[in-house]
Amino acid sequence: GDTMEFADLDRFRLVVISHGDEALAAGQEGVGEALEEYVREGGHVLLIGNAPDTLFGRDLTGQPWIGTEAWTYASAAPPSTIAAPEHPWLAHLDPQAEYYWLAGTQLLARPTTAEVLIGSDDAIYLSRNDYGEGWCAFLARGPFPYTRDDVGPMREAQIAMLRAIVRDAAAIEGRITNASDVAATMTS
Repeated sequence: GDTMEFADLDRFRLVVISHGDEALAAGQEGVGEALEEYVREGGHVLLIGNAPDTLFGRDLTGQPWIGTEAWTYASAAPPSTIAAPEHPWLAHLDPQAEYYWLAGTQLLARPTTAEVLIGSDDAIYLSRNDYGEGWCAFLARGPFPYTRDDVGPMREAQIAMLRAIVRDAAAIEGRITNASDVAATMTS
């Protein structure tokens, strides 16, 4: 629920905005422009759930760094399918599996420049939009059901996907970093 000082964005390799809260947008004029510049200059943003709607509304045409036209709520959306099984973020997933976490209601629609990784043009569950030197990703459902004890391999599949996204954002000069490299970079 805290606001972020957007002048400090360049200190981070990845900014995650997990489910929007109106308090985050209050008094944050220029947040779209700040995030667009951050991504264009090499930063990475992961928007989860209703974060795009809360920050910018349902019409996203004014946010080209996200790469889609709209955010939508689809209460009866069928579970999403893996559209790009060869993508490094998804290579560990079984395209035929029915992962429980692929059922999402807060989705993007009508990609302009974003690559749809999970979903379709009308119901985007996971997308990646390369923009300038960085990228913006959208994920319909974050890692919230992980307090359940019975999720097993399905839980690990989503965790592995999230790790791949973070590893990609933390890569330095095209080199995948390990946890020690990331920790050293963060402490410096």
